[in-house]
Parts: sequence; C-alpha cells; structure tokens
Amino acid sequence: LYGLMMGLMCLCAAADTERPNPDQGPTQVEVEIFLLDLDAIDSASQSFDANVYFEATWKDPRLADEAQGRTLTRHLDEIWNPRLQILNQQRLWSSMSDIADISPDGTVRQRARVWGSFSQPLDLREFPFDTQTIGIQVVAADYTTSEVVLTPSPDAGIGEAFSVADWEIQDWRMSTDVK
Repeated sequence: LYGLMMGLMCLCAAADTERPNPDQGPTQVEVEIFLLDLDAIDSASQSFDANVYFEATWKDPRLADEAQGRTLTRHLDEIWNPRLQILNQQRLWSSMSDIADISPDGTVRQRARVWGSFSQPLDLREFPFDTQTIGIQVVAADYTTSEVVLTPSPDAGIGEAFSVADWEIQDWRMSTDVK
C-alpha cells in the first residue's frame, strides 16, 4: 500500500497545471461540436437527449519538445487542459477516454463523444406550433476569459438525419457567449 500511495503522489506532482504562455494573454481553445443525433425533446422535463462529438484544440509549446517528431497520447491529468465541462448536462455517458493527442508542433487535441440528457428551458406558449432553440453549453471550468478563450471551430456541424420524431431542424450555429 505504501508503494502504491507513493506512486500516485509522484504522478500527481508531475502534472503541469499552469496554462501555456500565461504572460502572452489568454490561451486560445478552439472547440468543435458535432451533433450526431437528437434522440428526443421532452417538454415536461425541459430537456433533450442527444449524441454529441466534440473536440478541443490548443497549443502548448512546452509539449512540442516532448513529441520529437511523433504524435503522443497523454492522459488529460498529465498535461494542462482547459477542463471543459458541459454546463447543461443532466446525465451523460462517454465512449472515449480522457486523453489528448499531442502533435510534434505542440498542438493538443482532446476528443470526446458523449450521449445523454441535457437541460434546456423551453418556451411552449405557442405549442404545438412552437419553435425551440436547444443548446449544448461548453465552459472552461475555473477559468476566466482573461485566462482561456473558447472559439467555435469552422468544422462544427450536425448530422443529416435525427431520431427525434415530430421535430424539424431549421437552422444551427455555434457561437461564443461571454457571461
């Protein structure tokens, strides 16, 4: 037990928790969200069920030297990361590990695929002819906009067909909202 505790302590101490280049302004993190499927919209519980893929990409020059011409895979606990959280999640399941790929130039790419329920206030005053806006809200937990800035990726998108019955997707967009 002592050896195991000692090993865990060493692993935790090795993680770099300072963001890259803090003296050069906020760390830019590009976020791509792709809505793979919209399974249900539940007006009674003010929620929707969805299958979502997302990627986050940022530069960490400190990791470029480590890669030495090859792509590395590291657990997120071992490197600085923006601690992305889905703010309006209710119940989520993930099918990918908490890992990131690091390119030789220090570009870090975190990928996640989740499915589950998301909370969403709905305006039902014009039911059954209502139009709703649903969203997936991603935040960099514990960071201010002076430390981390999330920007939408031009590669974001939605699937071609969804499982949800009786609803039609009229439009979609990805944007940044600073609060």
